[in-house]
Amino acid sequence: MNQDSFNSLSLFKGLDSKHLDLLAKRFESEIFGDGEVIFEQDAPADRLYFLASGKVAIRFKPHDGDVIPVTEIEEGESSVGPLHSGAQVTHPVR
Repeated sequence: MNQDSFNSLSLFKGLDSKHLDLLAKRFESEIFGDGEVIFEQDAPADRLYFLASGKVAIRFKPHDGDVIPVTEIEEGESSVGPLHSGAQVTHPVR
């Protein structure tokens, strides 16, 4: 990721160029298409995602029931959801 990507996220606003450069070296950009699953329910949490653009639906599937929509996240927003939820793109994301 580049510094501009971090500047667009409210969490990182106000950081100086030195710190943004350190972050940029440790993150990679990924692009996901409409309907693509970003992570599966119950999968190990081995990545941290920041939504730079697009919209993502967070859904939960109980073992004994139908899929339950939890929330939708759009660029500039953040959300913490159930640890066992999955995420699926509802609009292309970067």
